[in-house]
Amino acid sequence: MKGAIIFSVIFLILIMYGNIKYVNENFQERSKIIITKKKIRELDKSKTLDSIRIVTQQKSENTYVFIDSVVCTHKKLSNLYKIKSKIVTYVSSKYKVDTVILEISNKRTNKVQVIHVATGILYDSMYKNCDFVRSYSTGFNKKNSVVDNMFGDIVVADLNFDKREDIAVVRDAGGNGGPLYAYYFQSSSGVFEIDTFLSNNMPYFPIEINSADSILKNSYHCGATCVNSDVFTISSKTGNWYKCQFITSVVYADQTDKTD
Repeated sequence: MKGAIIFSVIFLILIMYGNIKYVNENFQERSKIIITKKKIRELDKSKTLDSIRIVTQQKSENTYVFIDSVVCTHKKLSNLYKIKSKIVTYVSSKYKVDTVILEISNKRTNKVQVIHVATGILYDSMYKNCDFVRSYSTGFNKKNSVVDNMFGDIVVADLNFDKREDIAVVRDAGGNGGPLYAYYFQSSSGVFEIDTFLSNNMPYFPIEINSADSILKNSYHCGATCVNSDVFTISSKTGNWYKCQFITSVVYADQTDKTD
């Protein structure tokens, strides 16, 4: 506890004097400097999340610090996959990067895929409550209330309407509109791959998943009296996503004016 307090004080001092900064560029740019599997293996030969621990390594003039957190094991999000999650903080003399690590295990074949999700600024509470997840596939926590567009740290659903489970994970705490998500779609071979278009263009998790019309619709605050909605559809021929509608609702007292 004392060590954690001392580290926090030192970290705040570094931020104040400009020697360290949060990495907060475009999502695709940020993903280039995430903690890689190779870096983790240099510090810990084990391939599982359970053994990643606090480590300090001296390299040249920079110090790299890995601060781990609890490992959450999710067995009820998917009928086919077991998902482990963990957030690891990487600090050097110039950057602080939080990386979410997912370990996805096939319950039938025991094949494991590890995904490293680059993040922006996360709240301290994120990825600490193992029950704060949701699945539209199994129905686990499906009916839990949604506050400020927070559907859960991890959400499992068929988001591209191919009858396979996909995974959405919080990558940034966001602002007035709510947290920002990254989307990983499952391929026909069972590999989860990032969908950069939706991750960059539909960061707010959809409030409507319409499989009949192949439509995803989100909703987010754009001011004190304004709510925006983006509607996306996917081409059945090319598999490409398109933004097909933008809706702004301006609310004055009991009156709502909608403009397409």
